[in-house]
Amino acid sequence: MNRRKWKNASGYKGVYYHPWETKTRQWRAGIRVKRKMIWLGMFPSAAVAAKAYRNAAIRYHGEFACLN
Repeated sequence: MNRRKWKNASGYKGVYYHPWETKTRQWRAGIRVKRKMIWLGMFPSAAVAAKAYRNAAIRYHGEFACLN
């Protein structure tokens, strides 16, 4: 109960919006593996970043992946 709940503006798991980034690349994707955050890159849209997250989830978590 003491953990903060982050609101995700994209609607996709692992995809975050950064308004201070350049205007052409505003969405960042990341996945947590073994307590470490792996940033997947910057993307022009939330949908493209969600596809990158999906591919990484399948790669790192296999059949136990929680997909978008």
